[in-house]
Amino acid sequence: MSIFVLKREYALQLPNSYVEIDRDEMEYVDGGG
Repeated sequence: MSIFVLKREYALQLPNSYVEIDRDEMEYVDGGG
Protein backbone atom coordinates (compact mmCIF):
# COMPACT_ATOMS: atom_id res chain seq x y z
CA MET A 1 0.00 0.00 0.00
CA SER A 2 2.97 2.28 0.63
CA ILE A 3 3.92 1.81 -3.03
CA PHE A 4 0.53 3.15 -4.09
CA VAL A 5 1.04 6.26 -1.93
CA LEU A 6 4.55 6.84 -3.28
CA LYS A 7 3.30 6.43 -6.84
CA ARG A 8 0.50 8.88 -6.14
CA GLU A 9 2.84 11.53 -4.72
CA TYR A 10 5.25 10.95 -7.61
CA ALA A 11 2.45 11.44 -10.14
CA LEU A 12 1.64 14.83 -8.60
CA GLN A 13 5.17 16.00 -9.41
CA LEU A 14 4.88 14.89 -13.04
CA PRO A 15 3.31 17.01 -15.84
CA ASN A 16 -0.47 16.91 -16.21
CA SER A 17 -0.15 15.02 -19.51
CA TYR A 18 1.63 12.17 -17.72
CA VAL A 19 -0.63 12.37 -14.67
CA GLU A 20 -3.69 11.73 -16.85
CA ILE A 21 -2.08 8.52 -18.17
CA ASP A 22 -0.90 7.40 -14.74
CA ARG A 23 -4.24 8.34 -13.24
CA ASP A 24 -6.01 5.95 -15.62
CA GLU A 25 -3.70 3.18 -14.42
CA MET A 26 -4.33 4.12 -10.79
CA GLU A 27 -8.08 3.65 -11.34
CA TYR A 28 -7.38 0.11 -12.55
CA VAL A 29 -5.27 -0.64 -9.47
CA ASP A 30 -7.85 0.89 -7.13
CA GLY A 31 -10.69 -1.05 -8.77
CA GLY A 32 -8.70 -4.30 -8.74
CA GLY A 33 -7.63 -3.84 -5.13
